[in-house]
Amino acid sequence: NVSVPPPALSSPNRNVLPGDWLTWQTTHYHVAFSWLIQSIYAVTGPEWFPWGIFIAHFLVLCGLGYALLRLARAARWHWGAALFAVAAIAFVNDRSIAWTTVNHGQLLPADIAIVFGTLGFASWIEHRSLSAGLWLGLSGLIHINFAYIGPLVIAVPEAWRLLAKRQWRPTLLLAGGYLLFAWPTLMITMSNLQGTDLGAEALDIVFKNRSPHHYNPPFATSIYLWWPVTLGVAGLPVWIARGRQWKTDRALILFVCLIATQLFAAVATVLEWKLVIRMFLWRLSVPLFCFAAGAAGQQLVQSLRRAEPASLLYAVAAGLVV
Repeated sequence: NVSVPPPALSSPNRNVLPGDWLTWQTTHYHVAFSWLIQSIYAVTGPEWFPWGIFIAHFLVLCGLGYALLRLARAARWHWGAALFAVAAIAFVNDRSIAWTTVNHGQLLPADIAIVFGTLGFASWIEHRSLSAGLWLGLSGLIHINFAYIGPLVIAVPEAWRLLAKRQWRPTLLLAGGYLLFAWPTLMITMSNLQGTDLGAEALDIVFKNRSPHHYNPPFATSIYLWWPVTLGVAGLPVWIARGRQWKTDRALILFVCLIATQLFAAVATVLEWKLVIRMFLWRLSVPLFCFAAGAAGQQLVQSLRRAEPASLLYAVAAGLVV
């Protein structure tokens, strides 16, 4: 997989590309993922190494299915909503931003991180602060990008709880659980920020050569934008019905926060705010896509269970019109 920094695959063999900057001086980018790859190699050896990667990838995709089920349960949706979300992800494939995390046939750090992050969001919806912090911390451990965009999503509602309600204990549990797992990645990254690794030339290599899709995604094209919008419109009645409890409904609060981060990412990309672009907030489009697909699935389930042809017709027609 050429899109992952070489250290993950070259670490078992110290003779790979000796002296190469990207291979040996960027190990902090995916340090926990490198540990995982090295562990699989140590267990399987070179002969069975591809099978070890395949099994790991298979388990990650199973974990994503379980995470979506947890998310649906946390949002008080039917299990069919989670099934619809899985089907939507499988169907859209490279037709939406969600393709950057699943359905690409490669085991990536983001694949694993999005599973932990989704479980963290589900726990946060259920008011399980310590569990949410632990899952978000694991997400940040496996991928530094998720170490700050995960907490960023829930920062506003958590700050409101601290300032308005004076509820310190849940936030402290959340922060403690998060730091328990995320601190190695955070410390390694912070230490490298002090060195020469992220100089102008290094940044130019990362931005323009290694992963330009991270920092300038074609979000405005139809295949990236319209499928999530279609699912969002189809599931809109589900969110409208819960609008009266917007102050206490954490699923709705999280959905709105995810939309806000994506709108902010779009503005930052258009205006070329490099500091924000480097944060790669587009990764949050995947949980947003899952939420939109889950709500659309819930709308279909409700329409079928209640035998409401008008409601079912709306869900189908809205998607077709968009």
